[in-house]
Amino acid sequence: MLNDILAGLYAWFCRNMLTPHPGKTEYMLLGLGSLVGPLQEIRLGDNFIDRVKSTRCLGVEVDCRLKWDAHVDSMWLS
Repeated sequence: MLNDILAGLYAWFCRNMLTPHPGKTEYMLLGLGSLVGPLQEIRLGDNFIDRVKSTRCLGVEVDCRLKWDAHVDSMWLS
């Protein structure tokens, strides 16, 4: 379902002459439980998007369990 939504988003980009940057795009699955089974590859146009377990957004380190541990650790290291 996510790939269908991203295909529509990519089509919107193309119609409006915008350039998506798949190299700067990543996705994260949020939740407390663990995933069962293989995950389908996520695509934006002809490019695959990398899955991450944590990322920095607007100066805040966010992890897939929405815990502050990674952010606090990164603050102590800088």
